[in-house]
Amino acid sequence: MESCSCVGTGLNPDYRDPGEGYLLGHLDSYRRMIPTSSEHPDCGDFLFQNLAGDEDRVEVNYIAASGFEVSKGKYTGLRSTKGKLRIIANGRERYSKTGPVGSVYQDIEMLRIPIFQFAVFYNMNMEIDNGPNTMTITGPVHCNTNVYLDPYNTLTFNSDVTASGRIAEFKMPGNPMSSPGSGAIVYNAAHDSQVSTLNLPLGTNTSPGAIHALIEIPPPLEDPYSSMGRQRYYNKADLIIIVQDTNIVATSGLRNSDMTVIPGNEITNFVSTNVTFYNKRERKNINSTGVNIGRLIEWNATNTYLRPWLPGLDIKTVFVADQRTQSSSTQSGVRLINGQTLLPQGLTVATPNPVYTLGHYNSPAAHLGTTNTSASLPSRLDHC
Repeated sequence: MESCSCVGTGLNPDYRDPGEGYLLGHLDSYRRMIPTSSEHPDCGDFLFQNLAGDEDRVEVNYIAASGFEVSKGKYTGLRSTKGKLRIIANGRERYSKTGPVGSVYQDIEMLRIPIFQFAVFYNMNMEIDNGPNTMTITGPVHCNTNVYLDPYNTLTFNSDVTASGRIAEFKMPGNPMSSPGSGAIVYNAAHDSQVSTLNLPLGTNTSPGAIHALIEIPPPLEDPYSSMGRQRYYNKADLIIIVQDTNIVATSGLRNSDMTVIPGNEITNFVSTNVTFYNKRERKNINSTGVNIGRLIEWNATNTYLRPWLPGLDIKTVFVADQRTQSSSTQSGVRLINGQTLLPQGLTVATPNPVYTLGHYNSPAAHLGTTNTSASLPSRLDHC
């Protein structure tokens, strides 16, 4: 019976893009997906029913499952959750009163691997060009496109490296550096290319443009509760910081309609705009917006501007955009300093600008250089 494969064919692209949330919100649409005579002449001779006897319907139900460890394939050892869609179709000849009913079912597993388990996860091309210092990455590394490795000193991977495209040991096309790196690349675990893409459940397609839109400032007339609006980090932020040529505008987030304005003398407790450094890879001076995480923690503990609107009282997500005018030899950027310890509930920093970190980040002193993350907090850096 073709009804199950018909539904499955429709489910697969929707799970891949735009994601599980969309798929589960449209189960009724899949229940109406039955074969038609336009697909095959014989299909019109059969009547399809769900378990309740409703005609021109099939049964499509979601079954949640508990977490488990992946035991096969390139992602062996990572923790995952597995949901299941069960499709059941009953069919009989359309004009038969007593003809037998045939039944068939298909189970489709939906595997989700949280990206927080990766030491490094990139959706688009990833490039590592560590400079004069050695670099060691402990924890899985995955890229949904291509990995380019061109280190100038030893680069060591202590865990698996996977790429849905290729793992190339040379510069990424467009890299303006004139000379290639001469550092050794050491793999202390597997490194595999052409593996399955790990699709992000973003509620939108995963093209570079759509992904970047999630960290951009929304257009003025966009509904923040639209499908795209709900995914934007700007609309999820507890604190929004916009740096302009002449001032800094800081407000609360969507939780209270951006109505609370944070005075400039409060923001400058932990935000600075006067630090410039050189990015050798881009060959440009970075006019950075600096965010001092330690001072942000101190301000968060006592501020009266945002705490009334925060369910857990603490800031969890900060959106920063540096919109200052740049020249051909300069570039904007957001630099996070003093971030070895994060806010009590962890911290997400989102920005349309490049992000830089100075010093250890979310790495308690007792566990530096180890794979022990028991004292680390949930943290994301989402940037261009």
